[in-house]
Amino acid sequence: MSSLDRKLFRDLASLKGQSLAACLVMACGLAMMIMTRSLVLSLESARSSYYHEYRFGDIFCGLKRAPNALRARLAKISGVAAVETQVVGALRVLLTEDDEIVHGTIISLPEGRRSGLNQIFLKGGRFPENGGEVIISEPFAQARSLRLGNSVEVIIRGARKPLKVVGIGLSPETVFETRPGEPLPDSKRFGFFWMNGRELAAAYDLDGTFNRIVVDLAPQAEVRRVMAEVDRILSTYGGLTAYERRDHSSDKPLTGEINILKALAFAFPVVFLSISTFMIAGLVARAVYMQREQIAQLKALGYSAAQIGQHYLKFAVVIITVGLLAGVLTGILLGGNVVELYRKFFRFPVLLLQRDYAAIGMAVVISFVSTLLGVSGALWQAMRLPPAEGMRASHPPKFPPSLFERAGIHQFLGRSARMAFRNLERKPWRVFLTVLGIAMATGISIVPGALRDAIDHLTDFQWTQMQRPDVTISLTEPGSTAAFRDLRRMAAVAEAEPFRSVPVRIHFGHRSRALSLTGVPDDVRLTRMFDAEGQVMELPSTGLLISKKLADLLGARVGDSLLVEFLEGLRHATSFFFTV
Repeated sequence: MSSLDRKLFRDLASLKGQSLAACLVMACGLAMMIMTRSLVLSLESARSSYYHEYRFGDIFCGLKRAPNALRARLAKISGVAAVETQVVGALRVLLTEDDEIVHGTIISLPEGRRSGLNQIFLKGGRFPENGGEVIISEPFAQARSLRLGNSVEVIIRGARKPLKVVGIGLSPETVFETRPGEPLPDSKRFGFFWMNGRELAAAYDLDGTFNRIVVDLAPQAEVRRVMAEVDRILSTYGGLTAYERRDHSSDKPLTGEINILKALAFAFPVVFLSISTFMIAGLVARAVYMQREQIAQLKALGYSAAQIGQHYLKFAVVIITVGLLAGVLTGILLGGNVVELYRKFFRFPVLLLQRDYAAIGMAVVISFVSTLLGVSGALWQAMRLPPAEGMRASHPPKFPPSLFERAGIHQFLGRSARMAFRNLERKPWRVFLTVLGIAMATGISIVPGALRDAIDHLTDFQWTQMQRPDVTISLTEPGSTAAFRDLRRMAAVAEAEPFRSVPVRIHFGHRSRALSLTGVPDDVRLTRMFDAEGQVMELPSTGLLISKKLADLLGARVGDSLLVEFLEGLRHATSFFFTV
């Protein structure tokens, strides 16, 4: 080991606290980058292979009912590669171990063959062959400890029906398995079922008909044009608005999570690597300043400027290397743990952590380039320092009167305070960067608590002030006034309000949005609307009340006329004025 290398380790030992802090900051940024990039690669790879192999549809549309013969007409639409017609319905599961209400969605399987689209990945068992046999989703089976051969009693359209579990599986349309209208999976209270199509159609009084289609598009097909044609054909049969895969209730949360990970993979490394670069540059600059005499003596003994620069370069490289190794190992370890967590929310046949080696290579390059650029000034100062000048004491810094002294405030300050203000004014950039670093470090510690408080506030505001009902009852078909009166007379009901929700498409100029339009009574008390100041809003006597977010998306203002296209019944269009 050379003399300069031994000196290097002594220098690192003398600055071990600052060096370790810089390593840890760098490791945090790199660990977040590698973890998030590896998770993005893992989720995208699992999604791509799963969707392709098990043929997840591109377009979906629900409807009241249409004859099976209509499938041939839908298949002839230009750009359509395949069409799958299905019967889909809701059911209740009766479990004897508790009184908890358990719901499910049941989907038909083609008669005598497997599904062409949205195929099922069997984790165990077989496909239904006889009456009363079903496949259940794996998360529901695990949550309820159901096994092959078990019998489950369900209620379909008011009739009890025993079903035998012959298969346990997954489907690409149930990657994120949630009940409609709920934000998070609850496998103990909701599950998916698959059943023979003819038997399921008979149970829902849909013999010879279907109430949902799944479309697979040909390459280069125009999605919007195909969706418009599907809507046109199904409008006669009570068709709802067709929607594409990215709006599916299973794919949308998955895509949103991937987008969040991509944002984190950029934001966190930028912050942490910027701070670590500043810290390492400060360390090297401090070492050069404190060792002016040593640098001069080394040059006098025959060491070249290049050797001196290489010595202090190694000082930075050692810190970078340690931080890099710690960041890579921590990122891979955290990625494996988070993948285990994702397996509880996103159900793939296989979800393994795929290390993003491109991200690791990028981390190496970014770490070295950014840090070396940061220390270049200190390295240049060490290399160009003449031996004679280095042997002399450095010139004392100039301390001209500070701004506070020129303003006459110094008479109220002691000597130490005046010296501090002079130092602050003499090195404004160092002061600015130091304050910025402290502010960012403080912000990082405050953000988690602020997010927790924000979530608590939103939860309280949403469920105690806005959405105040304890139970919401949704009917398959619109109910009558008599049905509402019967519900209101129930012994446990203190207050009740009816509402009517219909699917619509709102148009304003060239912009449009598909959503639900809800009608409520004039004296609504259980589902209230609030303005930006948190004050309860009264419903307008005419027109629509829409959110500010929707108004911004449409580019509309108060008083503008919106075209509302109803997507059920007669599917007529009506113009409304609106209030935000």
